[in-house]
Amino acid sequence: MVEAAGASAAALIDAATLAERLRTALGAESLGAPLPEITIELSVPDPQEPPHDR
Repeated sequence: MVEAAGASAAALIDAATLAERLRTALGAESLGAPLPEITIELSVPDPQEPPHDR
């Protein structure tokens, strides 16, 4: 799961870009053998909750 840094359009675009890069990298790793379907979810943080420590 890719978690967006915020609910702004820019944060969502950054998260979606990262998710696509992950899908591309995983696909490149499977050139010799097909991978099962890869599902990547985007999560938008709840503005009511305090930020998670990373």
